Amino acid sequence: MDNSMILVARLPTVNTLYQAQLLSAMTNIACNASDHEPGVRQFALLVPHNKTTSTAVYAIERYANHAAFQSHLQTAAVRDMFAWINATPIYGDNPPVVHQLSPLNSGPDDASVKPSSSSGQASAKNPFEYVSPALATTPNPFVVVRQFDYAGGADAAQASLPTWEQTVAAKIAGVNIDDGANGTGVLSYGVFGGVDHAERIFTITAYADEAAYQKDLKSRTDERDVDEAEPLLLQLRGGFLSRA
Repeated sequence: MDNSMILVARLPTVNTLYQAQLLSAMTNIACNASDHEPGVRQFALLVPHNKTTSTAVYAIERYANHAAFQSHLQTAAVRDMFAWINATPIYGDNPPVVHQLSPLNSGPDDASVKPSSSSGQASAKNPFEYVSPALATTPNPFVVVRQFDYAGGADAAQASLPTWEQTVAAKIAGVNIDDGANGTGVLSYGVFGGVDHAERIFTITAYADEAAYQKDLKSRTDERDVDEAEPLLLQLRGGFLSRA
């Protein structure tokens, strides 16, 4: 069973100076994690796309399990960053917002994050996530995080899972990573549950660029009895969404 711990955080720094300093500190953490922490599967640092007035930093983090997360917190780079944050009013009166997500598959621990082959097919044991090998080498992917709250509660969210599984299969069917010009530009697509909100489903999608997102957006079908929050449109600025 996949015991991954997935976090999506909004870190609302109050100005561009603190935003740049936080990105620098977290990029250092990401480099250390990439080199020395195999249990850190993702540590992506992002900023809002085309919103020059926003100075927030977003982070998407994935750990192999809770033990890997706890070990990560004890690294020197993380301790140094939190010491700086505790001594500096980088957030003002607006605290960070952190969502904890849960994987929906029942495969082995690494099934949801490793491409199964060079063709980019999803793991047969992980019908809710797809990762293209191209994700690890794409320099500046366009990332979209979407949140769906089901009016029917946890039961409605659970009942929607077969539809979400079909959505992932459809994304895979349209992908041609060997010909980027003609492919969909969808580099990864994942569907996740909300740990603290059983009525909530999240999706995280990485695209080659904004044009690929706009193309994918036109192919969407409307969901019934679902309240969708405004999607987060983000650009990668540091760290990694996938290991090479």
